[in-house]
Amino acid sequence: MTQKNEVEETRSWSRRMQEDPVTQLLAENSHLTNVQLETLIIDYLLDGFGEKRIDYKTKATLRDPRPRTKKPKGISRGSFNRSLAQARKNVSKSIFTLVLLGYLGILETPSLMQYQDLSETIRSYAREYDKVATTKETPTPTHLSSLKQTQHRIIALIEALAKPLALKPE
Repeated sequence: MTQKNEVEETRSWSRRMQEDPVTQLLAENSHLTNVQLETLIIDYLLDGFGEKRIDYKTKATLRDPRPRTKKPKGISRGSFNRSLAQARKNVSKSIFTLVLLGYLGILETPSLMQYQDLSETIRSYAREYDKVATTKETPTPTHLSSLKQTQHRIIALIEALAKPLALKPE
């Protein structure tokens, strides 16, 4: 895959993820801003493609410029790098929060098992969603209906688990 194809594939995937209702709801309940999430997605995807690394200047051109900018395409490399550093710091802090909860024995509580179930359901949904989004064949109505039902179930679970009382021991 050429660098141009990698960049276009990343742009396309990033837009799909940002339009996905499950991604949007998860992002609302995360420690990442939309800008940080978009930056992290671009960095992760472009580093995952091919053998040649994509420079940060090119990655910055993929970020959606906010209305206040005069740039027709992308943002500055410095802005991209700052957003990326903030996103990585937030992810790292979230992971250490989970490590701390595990160390204290809180992760093994039944109330947190729901989050693990949600994670597995989302992983399965994401694989199916990606298949539908990237295939040239038209999915069957049954397959689309099943995907939509799973999406609604995930959204309901996220909304329920996002409430502070969801962590309260039973």
